Amino acid sequence: MTYNEWRDELNSNLLCVSDAERRRVLDYYAEAYADRREAGFSEREITDGFGAPYDAAQRILNEKVEETEQIHEQKQPEKKSEPAPKPPEKVKSGRGWGFAIACIILCIPIFALVVTMAAITFAFCITPVAIIGGGAVAMGSSVVLMIGGDVTYGLYNLGGGLITLGVGIILFPLLYKLASLMWRLFRKLFNAFGNKESAV
Repeated sequence: MTYNEWRDELNSNLLCVSDAERRRVLDYYAEAYADRREAGFSEREITDGFGAPYDAAQRILNEKVEETEQIHEQKQPEKKSEPAPKPPEKVKSGRGWGFAIACIILCIPIFALVVTMAAITFAFCITPVAIIGGGAVAMGSSVVLMIGGDVTYGLYNLGGGLITLGVGIILFPLLYKLASLMWRLFRKLFNAFGNKESAV
């Protein structure tokens, strides 16, 4: 494997890290490669010494920047017969496929929350319309009952229709404000979470 192929594969294993971290790792290996070439190692010996790109990425990302630079300075190859030194062997839990899967799993509740809020908003909007419609139908049927001769039951239906219509009219702005408040709170929560993540 050529160094360019090795570097490209390494870069593809760094998709879950920040641009600054990716640049730091790539710069580290570019410098190490240049130093080892000057020491007389072949391209194949150097890439074999680095190990698999994924493993190399995990090792280097799990070390502090100071430790990495210190190890690099202390382990410069001096002659061709020495094997190329590997980056630090200390492995901690790094970001890889597990991190990507965790991100996807955490997005599912957020998506479910947004869908639930959309359903609640739809219910808030349709409920007063349905109540007003029911009141209007009750009032219309009361007129038909009164024309048909059943005045008492028609007046009873008319009163019920007016009450229902009034409840719908009162609920309409109340539910609209409640839905608007719910979305404002969600936006504030989402923005606060985003600001907390960017601060980290």
